[in-house]
Amino acid sequence: MRLFALSLTFLLGGYAPTYKPTRKSSGECEDDETWEYLAGDKGYKRCDHVAKKPDPRCGRVSDDGVVASVACPKTCGTCD
Repeated sequence: MRLFALSLTFLLGGYAPTYKPTRKSSGECEDDETWEYLAGDKGYKRCDHVAKKPDPRCGRVSDDGVVASVACPKTCGTCD
């Protein structure tokens, strides 16, 4: 198992981002109100922006490596 972990770390270039929710889940599917990604010269955008065009935007990634489909499950239709 240790060899697998070392191999995975090597493949990711030593970087393995994790997503840690900022509050406990109430069991409901909700978007993270604090998540944002840099949309080029348009500045930082949040889940409400992703909701306008979810197909191309649910793959966007925040500065800390969190994908929109994880941070915005309601918007992206990825609720458990």
